[in-house]
Amino acid sequence: MNERISKLQALMAADNVDAALYATSGNMQYFLGNYSYPWQRTTDTGGGKNAADWHINGHFLNKPDRILYIPVEGDPLLFCSYERLEEMRHIPISKVPCYIPMMGSFLNRVIRGKKRIACGESCYNALISMVRSADNTIVTVDGEHYGEQLRMIKDPGEIAKLRRLAEFTDMSMGIVAKALQPGITPRQVEELIAAIALSKGIQGVSFGPAAIFVRSGTPGSEILFSYDKDDPLTEGTSITFDYGYLIDGYVSDYGRSFYCGHNQQAQDAYAALMEAQLHLLEVLKPGVPMNVSFGILHDKLETHGWGKFLRRAGDFEIMGHQIGIDVHERPWLRSDEETELQPGMVLCIEPKIWWPGLCYLRCEDMVLITETGCESLTKFDRNFFQLP
Repeated sequence: MNERISKLQALMAADNVDAALYATSGNMQYFLGNYSYPWQRTTDTGGGKNAADWHINGHFLNKPDRILYIPVEGDPLLFCSYERLEEMRHIPISKVPCYIPMMGSFLNRVIRGKKRIACGESCYNALISMVRSADNTIVTVDGEHYGEQLRMIKDPGEIAKLRRLAEFTDMSMGIVAKALQPGITPRQVEELIAAIALSKGIQGVSFGPAAIFVRSGTPGSEILFSYDKDDPLTEGTSITFDYGYLIDGYVSDYGRSFYCGHNQQAQDAYAALMEAQLHLLEVLKPGVPMNVSFGILHDKLETHGWGKFLRRAGDFEIMGHQIGIDVHERPWLRSDEETELQPGMVLCIEPKIWWPGLCYLRCEDMVLITETGCESLTKFDRNFFQLP
């Protein structure tokens, strides 16, 4: 039996859960231990739960073409559409092939008589509907948190993949930085980031890459993301990156900033941002709660007069997140998160400075929590800011 599934079954038993259901998702990939299919690229899957996803986007409302059924005791089953069967054939668990409209009927055979079933987020509404159509007395509970709990601590194999991703992303930043010459557009820069993946045989980008330009002191510079994608780079412009790659089922998420020309205020701001980031890395270690990041970063920036420009992501002063199979894995580095750091966590720490009219700056590092502290897996030159 897959060790990950055995751990899941132990968690389910403790909660008196009879079975768990996962549609195509990071949890399915994790529990199958298989990374051969790019689930992140299918139309019926996506990121974490939020209002926009729930009401508009795909993976809560769509019907699944694969469902992993894991009983609290015994072997799992993979219900799989005929269209997907070939790409899943090599996975060494029993499969139940069927047409998508018949999936609920086939699933019915194994869930009848169950009392409590955990459902993952992906295709959530469809899973709940299938359970209720089989037996409306079955209680459905959240199944996503089981995967989150087990995926929070990366094993040595996962850490090796994420380390490789960080190294590749650092390498790509060097290529991109050399291309940042006057005249290049944000769209061309973003296409270059994707082209690097293609040229190196990488599976893909982990999300749409972003090259964010802000031309200091010009009309529109007080509105973030207002720089036209086809407007060429000129002197007096900050360039900020947010991008990552997909390799062997795992992803990276990364950011650095540069400046075309010279602006002492922007230079000072970036130096202060990097100083704050490095200070935070000195503090983070096992046992430190995840809610401390904003305060530490803000206080260090405030020593240089930049604290008020530290950009808050949302109402909870979000300064980062975990990463692995998904770009954004929970729990996050946010002001209401009291979870303590543990060895084996891999985080993306991403403070940003937004001074409307001057610049938008960010640094985002992939960071491994070790037994005694932390290690930044991304190591691109922190002093490189002004473009030659």
